[in-house]
Amino acid sequence: MVKNKQLDTLHQLIAQKNGEVQGLASAIASFKEAGKTFEADLLPPVRGRGSGTAAIFSAPRTNDLVFVDVVLPDRETGPFIVQVVDGRRAINAGRLHQTVEGDWLLYAFSAEDLSEAVTVTVLNSSTGRMVLTGTVQPYAA
Repeated sequence: MVKNKQLDTLHQLIAQKNGEVQGLASAIASFKEAGKTFEADLLPPVRGRGSGTAAIFSAPRTNDLVFVDVVLPDRETGPFIVQVVDGRRAINAGRLHQTVEGDWLLYAFSAEDLSEAVTVTVLNSSTGRMVLTGTVQPYAA
C-alpha cells in the first residue's frame, strides 16, 4: 500500500511540474511578443564569495517572471529570499531552493509589475544579511 501512495504522490508531483513548465512556456511566448527582458549580475555587497544571475521577464497583461541562479559558499545555509527593488519599494519575489548540484534557484511568477526594477538582492532571511546584490539592466543578447 505504501508503494501505491508513493506512486500517487510522484504522479501528482509530475503533474504539478508539467503545469509549471507549461505556464513558463506560455509566459515566455507572451514576453517574446510584447515583453521586456532584464538581467542583473549578482555579487557580494562587500568582498566575499558567491555570485549569480537574475533574469526578469515583464510583459503587459500577464504575470512577470523572476529567475535567479546563484552559487554560494558552503557555509551559507539560508534560507534565502530574493527581493526586487523598483525604486519605490522592495518586492519579495520568493525563496531560493538548493539544487542537488549545490547551487540555489528561484523561478517565480509575480503579479507585481517588475518592468521598473532597479536592483535584485538575495537576503539571508534568518539574519537579514545581504548576501548578493546586482543592478538591473536591459538584457542585451
